[in-house]
Amino acid sequence: MNDRVEKQIEEMEQEIKALKACFQQSASSMEIYTTRTTFTTQANRFTAYNPSYDYQDWSRIVQYYDKTGPDYQNGFYADEPVIVTFRSENGQNVLANLEIGANEDITSFVIITRLPFNGGARWKLLCQPILDPVGNPAQYYNWSPWVLDIAVQAGVKGTLEVKMAWE
Repeated sequence: MNDRVEKQIEEMEQEIKALKACFQQSASSMEIYTTRTTFTTQANRFTAYNPSYDYQDWSRIVQYYDKTGPDYQNGFYADEPVIVTFRSENGQNVLANLEIGANEDITSFVIITRLPFNGGARWKLLCQPILDPVGNPAQYYNWSPWVLDIAVQAGVKGTLEVKMAWE
């Protein structure tokens, strides 16, 4: 009985090696399609009508950022949510890779989350606003948009749609 089990294990190991070699060969010759676009974010401004709250404490909790210009006294900025959707040509769900370049360093200012989506792939980008202080000490902040270079790589062709989450 032991000889028979050992022989079956040996046969299975050989089959695994053959499958692995086949997979490696097909993966190295697999065609990858890249779909690319450029997208510019929009400001996510809001107004706080009760100026008596503790701004510093509140902003840490809800992740709102600094005040907008002098013409918008109770205005603040929030994260800019962007939705990236790759629709595969054949309507199938796909393994896809999202690559992002930007006009600023994105490593600590953009959070990327893969979302469930039938017919391709979808991601949510949460971009922290780009703010430049005005005055010393800072009295308000000027907002600048993210300019994102977005590329999706997949084994099938498709189209790419990028929009702000509220659109």
